[in-house]
Amino acid sequence: MKPTLMSLGLPCLGDFYLGHRLIASSELFGMLFGWMVLIGLVVDKDFQLASVGIALAILLLGHVMDAALTHHVASKGLISVRNAWGRKGQPPITPEPIAS
Repeated sequence: MKPTLMSLGLPCLGDFYLGHRLIASSELFGMLFGWMVLIGLVVDKDFQLASVGIALAILLLGHVMDAALTHHVASKGLISVRNAWGRKGQPPITPEPIAS
């Protein structure tokens, strides 16, 4: 649940938390581009209140979709143990041997 809330606040943050750095980086650059486009809509000369509403709706949709995707990945247990936050200074996790 923690990565989901992190991605809801700032897309890509939950993926960084899970250790998926490549996915998180691509989400970060995508959302930065989207934010620049939306800010461009708002600061346009022909400013209209409707453009602010559209910009906020698109921004909210992007945050909710990223949080849902992060929740889906986190619920599957696809966590990069080597790159995840909170593992600094702890011994690596070793898998249990399979009994034959």
